[in-house]
Amino acid sequence: MGKATKGLPARVWKSYREAVDPLFAPVATGVAHATVSRLVGFWVTWHLMEGFDAMTAAGWSRGTVWKNRVEFRRVFGVEVEDAWPEYVKDVRRWADVGE
Repeated sequence: MGKATKGLPARVWKSYREAVDPLFAPVATGVAHATVSRLVGFWVTWHLMEGFDAMTAAGWSRGTVWKNRVEFRRVFGVEVEDAWPEYVKDVRRWADVGE
């Protein structure tokens, strides 16, 4: 539903937002933080394990890996293997797996 800008619709929308935002904003923020945190963890794991084949060989289900890949792309707008390439070397160094 679009944002109402004039008259009664605007007043109704404003009342609705004033009533609902305080109730749902903390939940939405928590969900957003949890999702981003989980997906960044997936990104780190992807690069430490060097991708799909190693993750599935280590016991991740194919469906879980694909679900996370799709969600990562939806949230960050880039494939997991292409995201933040400048940090991959640092992640590997911090985990002491070389590169």
